[in-house]
Amino acid sequence: MEVIQQQIRLDRPQTKASYSAFLCIIFIILEEGKCLFSYALRYYNKDKYPIHQLILVTLTEFLKCLFVISPFVYQFRTLLRIRLSLIFLPPALIYAITSNIFLYALTYVTPAVWIVLIQGKVIFTVAMYRFIFKKPVSKTQWLGAFLIVVAIAFSQLPSIMGTTFPVPVIALLLSMLNSLLAAGVSIYIEVLFKNDNRPFLEQQIQLYFFSTLTSALLSIYCTRLGDVATQWKDLTPRSLILLLLTIVMTSAQGVALASIMQHLDSIVKYYTANIANILTAILSAWCFPDKFSLNWSFGLSLAILVIAIFLYEKNHLNVLVSKHHI
Repeated sequence: MEVIQQQIRLDRPQTKASYSAFLCIIFIILEEGKCLFSYALRYYNKDKYPIHQLILVTLTEFLKCLFVISPFVYQFRTLLRIRLSLIFLPPALIYAITSNIFLYALTYVTPAVWIVLIQGKVIFTVAMYRFIFKKPVSKTQWLGAFLIVVAIAFSQLPSIMGTTFPVPVIALLLSMLNSLLAAGVSIYIEVLFKNDNRPFLEQQIQLYFFSTLTSALLSIYCTRLGDVATQWKDLTPRSLILLLLTIVMTSAQGVALASIMQHLDSIVKYYTANIANILTAILSAWCFPDKFSLNWSFGLSLAILVIAIFLYEKNHLNVLVSKHHI
């Protein structure tokens, strides 16, 4: 354990508060765009994606790779300095596993219930910080993490109402496995970004390369070429535009998320994503009134989430204030 403490750094780099806020705001905007365009893609295509979901993921990961290759080539003038490392492969494999767990779990519970169940990843992440990496976690941060879970539960309350309870044991076990894997891979990526000696752009290139490769292999295994060709042929102009917007917004969101992981931490990723999800629900009620409606639970969940963020960030805010006075 002492070796882990000496070798692995998970503290936040010295980053201006204004830049951190900028990263979070950009991520929230892109996350909202990703969710809205992804839903619109299904909404205007008879409640199904115009192409296989695995192909959509593959295209998204490939575009992420292109996004970061361009500035890397501009900065270093070549791609030949990149030496592929298998340490970037595990996240891609785990993402593939959790995606399949998600699809299997939906045979037992609704998406809304699943979203609530997997919020255990927040608690697992804080526990890993504290007990594995010995990162200081205050009581207020523990409370903040717990309130993040509570806030998401309230945000999903309208969709959960009418669901048959109790939740099947298999769904609970799957959610715990998913949460543990999600927490582990999140910290794994954070460790890579903060401790690996490669340039940040190269780290991202390797991560997205292996994600693209894994998704492409799964696509080849799970789809039929004839069906894929038919889907592309049947794309309407509106579906094509929404598809392109979905791919671009999702890719940009992924790159912004990587910056949050490098400059902040995994818990910030969770609560900014949750803010975006609540705001997306509000926008969805305006854009798709026949599918979404608002009630008091969204306002309450947003209020709880704001309190949770304050509690989790309180120590960091105190440090910033003390430095300012000095």
